[in-house]
Amino acid sequence: MNRKEKRLAMATALQSAAPDLVVVPSVSKALPDIKTQALVSLLASVGASPMDQKVLLVMWKVPMHVHLSARNLERLFVNTAESLQILDVLNADKIVIEEQALRFLSAKFGLASGEEVAQLREELQGEFEHQQIVETLEALRLALAGKGEVEGEAAREEEGVVDVQPLDEPDAQEG
Repeated sequence: MNRKEKRLAMATALQSAAPDLVVVPSVSKALPDIKTQALVSLLASVGASPMDQKVLLVMWKVPMHVHLSARNLERLFVNTAESLQILDVLNADKIVIEEQALRFLSAKFGLASGEEVAQLREELQGEFEHQQIVETLEALRLALAGKGEVEGEAAREEEGVVDVQPLDEPDAQEG
């Protein structure tokens, strides 16, 4: 099958799946941690129940916490927009797709030129990397807050207290 036939077949498959397609802003933002039940609830809230039907979740990039949350669900298939196959679309009863992935698929299988698709790919990759950095920093802040270190530092700064700890010097006589 040549490239034009593949493009037409995928566009036709996506068009025929349009009634079963649900677009969501971002799954990874709505799912902050690794919880299968939270992912099931999120999908059920948009009308896709991976417990009752085959659900295809299409994302621009699949973060680790989403992958780990989805791995226990037998009828949930997670895929990226770049590696989406025609059979994936045809076998799914319900398709949940992120906005970024939809933009990419529209550009790739629509009327966009190769340069426009490459430019969009770079733009989306930059957005994804920025989102990953923000999520990592937030997770670190929450982990530190759980230990009371962040809040304690803020309170000491407000009071004008500065912790100065002496450096531990190794004993010269040991050895």
